[in-house]
Amino acid sequence: MGYIERALFIVGVQNSGKTTLINNAIDSVPHWLKIGTPRPKKIKNKKYNLGGSYIISSDRKLYVRTSSFHESGRNTAYFLKSMKDKTKTGRWNVICPMQPEATYTKEGNVKMAEPAEAIKKFIERFNPEHIRVYLLDLRFDKIEKTKKRKSVVVINDKDIRKHISKLQKIKNVECTYLNVKNENKNNHTITDFFNFS
Repeated sequence: MGYIERALFIVGVQNSGKTTLINNAIDSVPHWLKIGTPRPKKIKNKKYNLGGSYIISSDRKLYVRTSSFHESGRNTAYFLKSMKDKTKTGRWNVICPMQPEATYTKEGNVKMAEPAEAIKKFIERFNPEHIRVYLLDLRFDKIEKTKKRKSVVVINDKDIRKHISKLQKIKNVECTYLNVKNENKNNHTITDFFNFS
């Protein structure tokens, strides 16, 4: 039976750089060995995906998801089942992106819960030792377009406070926000969470 030790959730709106942040962080740790297939090589100016399962120490593995269940149209039950299926045996750690708001069915029912509710259900199912949540902060002076990123809707101060307030009420969850204007400045912020040395 699998056991999830730590989970890191990256919360940001669509096109906010969640996948890029995760890929860059994983790419910065060359000694993590991807299970089953070789690590994809980064090709200049091409998208690449480092999602999958990694060996991070002799007795620990890391499951990396690079797309959010919100964006892929999945529901909360699928999110929990997917996590269970990916961590069936051994000691696991998890990185998973999320969008900041719930998604809904055509009938108006919650499909994929907002982060606080989804994480509560994750804790009920897996009882991890430690959970950390990073809200991606894209507040420059205004919404802007860059060569690398489309114009996006930012998480404003009010929304950040709302999400942090909800998350801080959950036992064993710590949360903060990251400024992701510079894509490669947060690699250790991500990977150090899984440093058990």
